[in-house]
Amino acid sequence: MRILKVSSLTILLLISVLIMILSACGTKKTKPIRQEVKTTVYNLAGDSLILKYNNGSGSCKLVHNGDTMLLHQDTTASGIRYSNKQYLYTEWHGEITLKKGKDIVFTNKK
Repeated sequence: MRILKVSSLTILLLISVLIMILSACGTKKTKPIRQEVKTTVYNLAGDSLILKYNNGSGSCKLVHNGDTMLLHQDTTASGIRYSNKQYLYTEWHGEITLKKGKDIVFTNKK
């Protein structure tokens, strides 16, 4: 029977290659982020608000009662906020409010 002499450097090299191979097997392929997301929200009265978020441009197109409005994303510490000169859309903890000036034109609050 013949015994092979292997240096500690060779063993270390083989272990390193094995670790690299095993770590490569566990990588996940991430899905690309969708640039546009569309959803429809209803309130208790059955009114609908259609939202088309554009993550690339930071804008949101809303359709309510036949009116279409384009709002731009605002920075907030919590929740979502889009606005333009006339409208303000906010979403916080699942509560949605669309205001035109000071008047609430849509809300899903109970």
